[in-house]
Amino acid sequence: MNKVYMLQFRTYIQVLSRHKEMNAAEKNDLMGMELSDKSTVVVGLFQSSKKYQNKEYLNEMFTLSKTRMALLKDFAKSTPLVTQMIEMADQRFPYEVLFQSYLRLLSDTVAFEYRFLSQFFFNHNHDMIDSIFDKILLLFSDEFDVFRLNSFDSLQLLLMIRLLEMVNLNKLNN
Repeated sequence: MNKVYMLQFRTYIQVLSRHKEMNAAEKNDLMGMELSDKSTVVVGLFQSSKKYQNKEYLNEMFTLSKTRMALLKDFAKSTPLVTQMIEMADQRFPYEVLFQSYLRLLSDTVAFEYRFLSQFFFNHNHDMIDSIFDKILLLFSDEFDVFRLNSFDSLQLLLMIRLLEMVNLNKLNN
């Protein structure tokens, strides 16, 4: 069972990684920015400049944008992203949306598998569920660590911590 879930989750992560938005905050973006009137060229505090493809992204980089607010408000109603639909539409998503989808899929799968194991085998021991999902949790942890080490958007990281708290609260309430 471990191999089946591992293959499914690895494929899910790979597909969603291909549909991640490429606009991300960099270490130069944190030093203070002044938007040039001419175009989407941003001049940093120490005169390093960067050209952005998406001007709206500059307004949302270090703020709680509509997408981020929707994540916090509608977390209980959220569903994991369906990879086939994303690939057909060729949509791009910020990493926090992908992270929410990872969390939702993982928490739902673990909950349903635990419920099945406890009802079918009359076993409420966590050893079986640990043996099934330990490598999958490591896979998600590695995926997040790669992102975290390359991320300079502190609000994005705080939002993902809040999403983790919401999963824990949702788990306690159910």
